[in-house]
Amino acid sequence: MQALFYPRFPELELYTIVAVFNQLDYFATTNPETEFDFAIAWQDQTWTEPNSVLDRIAESQLVLNHHCNDISKQKVESVAGQITGYNTLIDPLSYAGMCVKKPNENALERGTIIDCPITDADSAYVYQVYIDTRDAQGLRNEYRVPVVFGEIPCVYLQRKEHHPQNAKTVPLSTELLTTSEVFSNTEQQQIASFCQQIGLDFGDLDILRDKLTDKIYIIDANKTGGGFGLLNRFRWTVKDRRRAIELIAEMFEGAVQQRL
Repeated sequence: MQALFYPRFPELELYTIVAVFNQLDYFATTNPETEFDFAIAWQDQTWTEPNSVLDRIAESQLVLNHHCNDISKQKVESVAGQITGYNTLIDPLSYAGMCVKKPNENALERGTIIDCPITDADSAYVYQVYIDTRDAQGLRNEYRVPVVFGEIPCVYLQRKEHHPQNAKTVPLSTELLTTSEVFSNTEQQQIASFCQQIGLDFGDLDILRDKLTDKIYIIDANKTGGGFGLLNRFRWTVKDRRRAIELIAEMFEGAVQQRL
């Protein structure tokens, strides 16, 4: 099986798609004029413009993430809010309490926990209610959720040290869980609907569960997900890392074959 990556190519080994292709012995090309079985719209950017080459290919072949053109915080919040009926965005000028200030652009910098109200808001940022996910040990519990055409092959539970100012900290450990251990059937349907509406065929979501309300919050969407690099930034055990790649690759291959 050979796939076209266009207009960019996943040159870093940390990307999930690289691990999946290695697992499946798939090949890749960057030349749209050569033979390939399917294509992947690949740009590690928050916003992407329509691409005439991919538009032409999509008329007759499968193109993953072809319609995933906006993964900004505001877009993610808007789509998630429509599906769940609740959201996190607040007006920092009038809201009283803790909130997270982070760039609207995806993966630009780490969010900062601040106290509201504030006197001046920056339009390049979004302001979200602080979601408390701490466990009995005081560690933040966050879910990284791989998705394949709305299906969830597994979930990574990341335990992170709590920091009073930084909303995003480095995982202390990553544990592999089954989807049903983490999300109800209704929540899985909501996640699938979110992916469909935002155009995410393959990628990762960051999801938090509020320890007080038990509600889930989709806070980030990533169409160029990573976590399988040699530096092991996710703090995987060898067993969990291998199993995660196997599960994602198996679901990826089945979904692609079904759609070819």
